Amino acid sequence: MLWRRPTELPSTVISGSTAAAYPAAMARSPTETIRFLTVEELARLFAVARASPRDGALFLIAYRHGLPASEVGLLRTDDIDFRALRIMVHRLKGSHSGAHPMQPDEVKALRAHLRGQPSPPSPVLFPSNRGDPIARRTLDWLMKRYGEAASLPPAKRHFHCLKHSIATHLLEAGANPCVHAPQWS
Repeated sequence: MLWRRPTELPSTVISGSTAAAYPAAMARSPTETIRFLTVEELARLFAVARASPRDGALFLIAYRHGLPASEVGLLRTDDIDFRALRIMVHRLKGSHSGAHPMQPDEVKALRAHLRGQPSPPSPVLFPSNRGDPIARRTLDWLMKRYGEAASLPPAKRHFHCLKHSIATHLLEAGANPCVHAPQWS
């Protein structure tokens, strides 16, 4: 259902900002903050992750396309279109899947990663050591490992910080996060 006017919004959305106004599944504690990496922290993280072509490409793609760990494992090699410079992103939790444009540094990182793959390459874009899609636990472990090497604060050594980071960086740059939101009439 699309809501057009504030009066049509569910009461949990417009009744205030206290945790009691939201369903229990959406409640945040008043002290809970969204953690994101600064541009400098992100640069340090990418610098250490580039030691591995797979991990460098993985972190860059996850950051640029706002991918949570569960969506990284869905990426396949045939989702990459190097001619059109696009990557097909498969979203979960009700988000919209679709083809995203890639920047030249993403293409370069992905090509370096794929050159290191055995022949024939895995159908999984970012395989684990066993060849299956990389697991969420592994991604969080990698973030902790690279985060420590990049001297990130321990509270920011979680893979989901990449998703929060791109959103924050886009907002700081003046991007409109409501481009696809319904218009108020």
